[in-house]
Amino acid sequence: MFYKVDISRIDLNLLDLFEVVMQERHVGHAATRLSLSPSAVSHGLARLRLLLNDPLFLKIPSGIQPTVQAVMLAPAIDEILARVRDVVAKSVPFDPKTSERRFSVGVIYGAEMMLAPALLSRVNTAAPGVHIDLYTTDCRTVVADMDSGQLDMAVVPALSRPDRFHAEALYEEPAMVVMRTGHPYYRAPSAERFCTSQHVDITGDDNAYATLDETLAANGMVTRADGKAASARAMAGGRSSAVSARMTWPLAASVRANSS
Repeated sequence: MFYKVDISRIDLNLLDLFEVVMQERHVGHAATRLSLSPSAVSHGLARLRLLLNDPLFLKIPSGIQPTVQAVMLAPAIDEILARVRDVVAKSVPFDPKTSERRFSVGVIYGAEMMLAPALLSRVNTAAPGVHIDLYTTDCRTVVADMDSGQLDMAVVPALSRPDRFHAEALYEEPAMVVMRTGHPYYRAPSAERFCTSQHVDITGDDNAYATLDETLAANGMVTRADGKAASARAMAGGRSSAVSARMTWPLAASVRANSS
């Protein structure tokens, strides 16, 4: 059983002081950054030593040196401060010109190559201090990832979504069919012929492009999917039928309702 620590006596400013001293390795330099006197920094370090039961920093000719315990504590303290700053930042009205927030954006496989250049160019101009992290997302878990805060936004196929998310259509592209020269479907394309032809589906493991199957099923039709191909190389040697390339479907951006 863990001992419950009384955090009422912990001053959050001491953790901020620890972070700056750890970076500067010099009391005077840390005092300048914190707009404090060197004696105030030394007093704060004394309180930290009592709180954490370790010397934390030792004097050396060039300044101070962290103890082994201080080095071990540093990542956890950095994470605590980062979370606090994120919570506070999200409660402040968003101003793109001054914001330094970091946004996590989930995208389907392949979309990042198309979206990233224009997105980052626009962000660098309109919100120079904002950071964008792009992640390949799984459509099966994207709702849970956004609910947990792991993602702030997702660019995914325009599938059904919970009402708590705001969604906006970004663009639409038609589905494409790749086939061998002389294939019967090319001479007389139709939904029926499409369904009766053999298919190799180029899809992600998360089956993000099941929209096509759902649309066909709603009209009483199904396709013959004889296998899956991870890349065009996998099908290059074959002479078989039409290949349904489900890499281009309507995309929409979904944003958590509580995002600033």
